[in-house]
Amino acid sequence: MRVSDIARASVEEYFSKRIRVLERQLCENLPSSEGPPPLVQWRLKSDRSILEKHHARLRDQVAGPIWINDFVGIRLVLPHRGVLDAGISAACSWARSESLSQLEISNKMALDPNHLYRSVHLDFTLPPQLAERFNERLGVEIQITTYLQNFSATISHQMVYRHGIGDDASRSALQRLAALSRTLHDADEIAAAIFKAAGTAE
Repeated sequence: MRVSDIARASVEEYFSKRIRVLERQLCENLPSSEGPPPLVQWRLKSDRSILEKHHARLRDQVAGPIWINDFVGIRLVLPHRGVLDAGISAACSWARSESLSQLEISNKMALDPNHLYRSVHLDFTLPPQLAERFNERLGVEIQITTYLQNFSATISHQMVYRHGIGDDASRSALQRLAALSRTLHDADEIAAAIFKAAGTAE
């Protein structure tokens, strides 16, 4: 499966302008004195990644047309866990202003102890003016995470996908990555408690 060049160019032009609005709303919603400023990262899913997803569905014998829920992938990187709700609120407010219909929310911040990446995933449709123009089943996924978990996700992705440590011989490496994610999760909780206590003291 391949997304047409016209669809890809139109979606990229649309979101390249509107991501700046999301950045502004996110900064307005979050306290300015609680760690580093939030980051907004985004990309369009490559044809290679779409093809890999399609092949995975075939292996799993999933019927029906493929839905590329994360064709537009947006990641919000927040200072710590304590501002997670504010980040979700800003993302949902921005999505409503862009007429993106929410399809699903998945909280993967506190999953099983072997999870390598913790975040909240929000899935949306494309805005009507784009969705009505193309036959492709394309969606928007917003991942909301923290600086610490983003670090964990980056090195886990490099190790698992680029270096191929997913086999049995590399189980110990995967266990160490999962332990790192748990440690950073605990550190996030401590940072949130510190800022909460400081706010209460004021």
